[in-house]
Amino acid sequence: MEVVQGIPVSPGVAVAGAFLMEGGDFCVPLRRIPPGKAGEESERLRRAIAEAAGQIAALRARVSGTTAEVDAVLEAHLAILQDPALGGEAERLVREKSFSPEWALSSVLDGHAEALLALGDEYLAHRVSDLRDIKHRILRVLLGHREEELARLEGAVVIVARDLTPSQTAGLDRRKVAGLVTDEGGPTSHTAIIARSLGIPAVVAVAGVSSRVAPGMRIVVDGSRGQVVLDPDRAMLQRFTAIGEDYARHRRIVERTRNLPAETRDGHRIRVMANVEKPEEVAGAIEAGAEGIGLFRSEFLVRQGHPLPTEADHLRAYRTALDALGGRPLVIRTLDLGADKLNPDPAAPSEPNPFLGRRSLRLCLERPDIFLPQVRAILRAAAFGDVRALLPMVASVGELLQARQIFESERARLRREGIHPPVELPIGVMIEVPSAAVTADVLARHAAFFSVGTNDLIQYTLAVDRVNPRVAHLYEPTHPAVLRLITRVIQAARGQGIEVSVCGEMSGEPLFSCLLLGLGVRTLSMNTRSIPEVKQVIRSGTMEAAWRIGREVRELSDSDAIRECLRQRMREFVPVLF
Repeated sequence: MEVVQGIPVSPGVAVAGAFLMEGGDFCVPLRRIPPGKAGEESERLRRAIAEAAGQIAALRARVSGTTAEVDAVLEAHLAILQDPALGGEAERLVREKSFSPEWALSSVLDGHAEALLALGDEYLAHRVSDLRDIKHRILRVLLGHREEELARLEGAVVIVARDLTPSQTAGLDRRKVAGLVTDEGGPTSHTAIIARSLGIPAVVAVAGVSSRVAPGMRIVVDGSRGQVVLDPDRAMLQRFTAIGEDYARHRRIVERTRNLPAETRDGHRIRVMANVEKPEEVAGAIEAGAEGIGLFRSEFLVRQGHPLPTEADHLRAYRTALDALGGRPLVIRTLDLGADKLNPDPAAPSEPNPFLGRRSLRLCLERPDIFLPQVRAILRAAAFGDVRALLPMVASVGELLQARQIFESERARLRREGIHPPVELPIGVMIEVPSAAVTADVLARHAAFFSVGTNDLIQYTLAVDRVNPRVAHLYEPTHPAVLRLITRVIQAARGQGIEVSVCGEMSGEPLFSCLLLGLGVRTLSMNTRSIPEVKQVIRSGTMEAAWRIGREVRELSDSDAIRECLRQRMREFVPVLF
């Protein structure tokens, strides 16, 4: 028996035999094609890309209706495979340099992946895994290799792998996969995100585990605590079987009570909202117990290689979301474009460090052709429901004032055109960079509300890329600097009487629920999957206990000590999770 520790990314307990997934990159040697074969080899490459696209389309149809996260991964892969530009560069290498299709494809996609990694960003790290996954799929077709058919598994297993590709994870069958364990990965990897969305217990970053497991070996996966037990003895099996049964009972209660309000035992009501990517996700969020949409990401409207979305495109999406909300609030984040997301202007000169360059609100203020259609649509949508605008990556009060002026100018122009939007539209600020947190008292004088984006705030504050395995362990939400900045923002908002919410991943982590309440947060917005669990955690505790936790944490100066303190205190309310 051996007990190993990793990063818990999807809660629950699984006990089953191991199924080892092969990993690693393809070895593609540099090979030249014979003279006169360029046309034939180019056609072979095109057929392989088309077959890979057909595989993804079939997989997407098979898993249709599972989760939004699964569909988003497969939709992105299909879009890339169906883009004519994918094979264009590789075909040129085949025709002009006589490279084999395998080498040409690998060279092109590896080059794009390395360029994205060199820029360094969490979002782009996911795009790199997408590119590598697509490369492997096409190479399997070109080389005649078969992929492991997880759909043909008989009985439940624990998948053990060096890592899983996004499409492999998206194709998992919850009935046949009891748990996941990987050597690599992190809390924001595709494996983690999709495992959470499917409810599969998972532990990642268990170094070398795939080399220590034999096929069929009994494995225990504790996705709540990050423990993996290899070849457990009878006592250990009994212990984790009991933990698993307790967790199953807990989940039944969570699902049964998801539509109850998130009210502490001493009567304090907390508003829990959802973060969504598209209007189609709103109904699922409400069904999960959300009281509204606290973060509506509008970037889905922008597609690389297509015209920018029009005012009508924006308005149609917002009205669809409002119809599904039935009077509940909709917080629309203005376009967060640039180096870390889609680039609306690929022909623009490159920047030495695009993540500190023209992006998000900064880019929108420079590009009225991008910003004004959305501003007008948001103003018009406000006539049909409770709409609020949220400005991302605000770094100074000047940017906020400039954006507010644009909203006012467009409101006046709409009136001249005979369209009368509501007199007031709440415009909030997303606190994601240290400069905004430090000057929150100034921003609060001109903002209707704050929303703390903890993902970027933590990364910018600690100078840590959490998807970089060399420094990911330094990404720590409980770092005193991070908690002090959040506290400063809350105090600034309270001083001006405006609402402050938290919309980063920290808000969806049950471990941090009572801490955030104790610091003064009364609105949390998170991914849909986390909503029922977080609401149950809130209902299990009291506001008095949350205040005590907040005071206790403020006295600690070490991240590990703070995390351990939180585990101990939360264990008093929901022992099955901690």
